[in-house]
Amino acid sequence: MAGSEQFTHNILARGYMKPKQAVAKAVEPRIVEQQESGQAVIVIPPIKMGRLEVEIVGDTPLLMNAFGKKIQEQMKKRYSDGVKEPRGKAAPPDEELYEAAMHYTEDGKPAYPGGGMKKAILVAARALDLDVNAMRQIKSGMYVVDALIVIKGEPRMRVDWGKNSGRNRSPRRIVRAEFPEWSARVRITYDSDIHKPEQIINIINRAGVYSGWGEWRPSSARPGTFGMFHVKIAG
Repeated sequence: MAGSEQFTHNILARGYMKPKQAVAKAVEPRIVEQQESGQAVIVIPPIKMGRLEVEIVGDTPLLMNAFGKKIQEQMKKRYSDGVKEPRGKAAPPDEELYEAAMHYTEDGKPAYPGGGMKKAILVAARALDLDVNAMRQIKSGMYVVDALIVIKGEPRMRVDWGKNSGRNRSPRRIVRAEFPEWSARVRITYDSDIHKPEQIINIINRAGVYSGWGEWRPSSARPGTFGMFHVKIAG
């Protein structure tokens, strides 16, 4: 990539575009009038799909809890009440809860749901205060290819203390999987008449700031700063 093109690519990737420029104008059907009958005919152009693959790099650690705190507490309560598994298993150790907190691909690689990436994009789009048509184009005109996006990084167990709901508010252990440093390759398909690669990179960068991935992310019910990311630009 030439120097000027690289500079422009970096400017676009960092989100220095005005909000109303974030989405290209949709291709409108053309109305052609037939000379003989005088009847108008709507001509819809064929769809042209593009594919973009980008690498995102974590700016803050990624916390994963696929199992969910509620299910963990149900498991712990079940064992503490003396209810045992049919095979006579002991109470679940932290290691078991840690493994349950992870998403895995079929071949055993740590991963994050592709639907979570699409939700992050929509959070970023709403923050731009786009009009209804632009939001529809983002929601329906681009798709995350993979149901599970492979995470590159070395996970470790993280144990935090919280409080149970109710009158006693007793403390409870929360076991999560944490990736201190991480990256992932995200594949997106899109309607190329509506979206351009630079604009998709812009919205992904904003998704990394406004939403993030995993628990304690900026867009969670109890906002944090975990799971933030940016698109890595070659060169």
